[in-house]
Amino acid sequence: MNIPHGDSEHETYLILHERHAANLIEVSLKRQGYAVVSTFTVDRALAALDLHPPTKALLDADTGGYAILEKIRSNPLMDSIWVALFIRKARREEFEAKPYQPDQYVEYP
Repeated sequence: MNIPHGDSEHETYLILHERHAANLIEVSLKRQGYAVVSTFTVDRALAALDLHPPTKALLDADTGGYAILEKIRSNPLMDSIWVALFIRKARREEFEAKPYQPDQYVEYP
């Protein structure tokens, strides 16, 4: 995955993924000095998004990440948030046909 990094003091990440993957990503980003909010449910991710919009979002389609992507892309105040969507390789065409697209797809088996 190629995440564009900027100044760690001014970037925050929202992660919606299954618990173990989210923890691994969170630890890695925090060690690099980034602020991170990890969530494991769509409701909590939506609440975090409204409370403090991140500069980047790492979302898993299997845990409801497309709903978060849809909210980000449909809101002009959030449309500049960089988004990576984790998807199963077999589902890529399904997601590419949807109206809202991430900045990057991250495929896994």
